[in-house]
Amino acid sequence: MRINELFNKYKNRKPVLIGYLPAGYPTIHKFTRYVKEAVKAGLDCIEIGIPSKNSNLDGRVISRAMASVIKRGISPEKAISIAGNAISHSGIPGISMFYYSTVKEMGITHTLSLLKNHGVEGILVPNIPIDKWYSYASAAVSMDLKPIGFIGAKMNDNDIQLIVSKAQGFLYLQAYEGITGEKITLSHDIMSRMEKVKRMCGERSLPIAVGFGIKSKEDALLLRDIGADGIIIGTALIEALEGGITEVSDFISVMSEAITD
Repeated sequence: MRINELFNKYKNRKPVLIGYLPAGYPTIHKFTRYVKEAVKAGLDCIEIGIPSKNSNLDGRVISRAMASVIKRGISPEKAISIAGNAISHSGIPGISMFYYSTVKEMGITHTLSLLKNHGVEGILVPNIPIDKWYSYASAAVSMDLKPIGFIGAKMNDNDIQLIVSKAQGFLYLQAYEGITGEKITLSHDIMSRMEKVKRMCGERSLPIAVGFGIKSKEDALLLRDIGADGIIIGTALIEALEGGITEVSDFISVMSEAITD
């Protein structure tokens, strides 16, 4: 199933549940097993983190997990291969998450070619300079890859409009300004931001998924109730993974059941 088909399938029914995990964490073998188990428990889409030494948005938990991946010698190229293998065995759509320094170091064309060859459908680069977005997104689209648009919590309207104009797949709406995994209380002001972005999308009507700090079924319910098209969980999923495969299954089941009527 493709990303567009996934969001269309659940439109007006439930948010798409998206999980973030660093490629190859905690080990390459366990990574694929845990992804498959999460899918059985109700995960709809996987966002796979590619190693980077300049991860300015990662909080303590994700930084620690990514440091473990890098320490074991998993390169960005190897991580893309791991991502493709996990996606092909999971049966759900998958995207990759890069930091711009890694894309720049690898080269955009080379990066996109690897993703295409390994069956990764989309790419998210949350810290890409806004003046690089248009050419990068155009290159991704030309290779039948979806450039996922990242809408920062404090992003100005002009930049949002530029992101919206070229994004495909869905938009990633940052729940708050700062690093991942912060202990925050989600508020209904996310709804007004989401509605503004939807208006700016116009006829493109891109799905909007909310991420950063989503840790509980109460968070998931709030986002469902205010109309989020997708919910992205990262830090909390990694914490569950570190408790073992049963905890992964239980956590995803709780989150999935909370947003499913």
